[in-house]
Amino acid sequence: MPKISLPRQAAIAWEKGDAKAFGDAMESLDPVNRSSPEALSEVLCEKAGELSPDMAAVMVRFGADPRRLFSVDDAAMLVDTLYMAISAANNGMVEWLSAQPDFDPNRRLPGALTPLAQALLDSHWEIADLLLSHGADPSYAQEFGATPLHVAASMYKVEAILWLIDNGANPGLENGIGNVPCECIPSTLDVGKGWNPDVVYEYLEQCRLLAAQGRPSPPLPAPVKDELLLEKHGLTVLDPQAPIPPDERERVKFLLQERNLVKKPGDSMRKLSPQALPRW
Repeated sequence: MPKISLPRQAAIAWEKGDAKAFGDAMESLDPVNRSSPEALSEVLCEKAGELSPDMAAVMVRFGADPRRLFSVDDAAMLVDTLYMAISAANNGMVEWLSAQPDFDPNRRLPGALTPLAQALLDSHWEIADLLLSHGADPSYAQEFGATPLHVAASMYKVEAILWLIDNGANPGLENGIGNVPCECIPSTLDVGKGWNPDVVYEYLEQCRLLAAQGRPSPPLPAPVKDELLLEKHGLTVLDPQAPIPPDERERVKFLLQERNLVKKPGDSMRKLSPQALPRW
């Protein structure tokens, strides 16, 4: 963490996360003795995953810039406060940043994903919805022409693919080497996956063809959704105490009953083997 000059009262307030006390202590300092805006900006970026919006607002008041870029571990990739807040799933910070007058939900960072692509790959669905509501473009291309759909397909994040299709991403756009998203699905995948990549490929190709005709995308085949549902909850034997939402529990229970994988008293929890999940 970069060094910032803090008097005792400010340091105590910082450690406690007391934004008001921190602001009062900073206000009492002579301006020449305060931390530089650059140092405050770096702390804001580095700590974006844990800071409260109120503390961030105080830091901005004293010169911190959320849009300032910093390198990560001396890597070529540069990040800003928004990127760090998304990576850490700090929903409150992302919401606060999205309310700032200079907020850009499609900002390109050198070597990094777009904010929306980062949120989707990390499975931060609430943040993805928030970015969308503040103008994020699901078809916005980052470096080398890759859209979030290209990225999701290349990493085989099927839930992200579905989210993007449902929110209007264009499956017909080409990346920098001329590939559409369905062509980015890896040719070799972990055999333990419960769904067939050929089905997802065909689905994306169908979406592309329909989009070219100005027609909406069809729903994903039910078997794919069922396998995704089991994967979402860890592909485990169903425990009565498992934190599964009520609207999904019955479907999960039915699918696992079909495979005799519902937990009974005295059973031990176990992961499903790849053989327990039929490919279709």
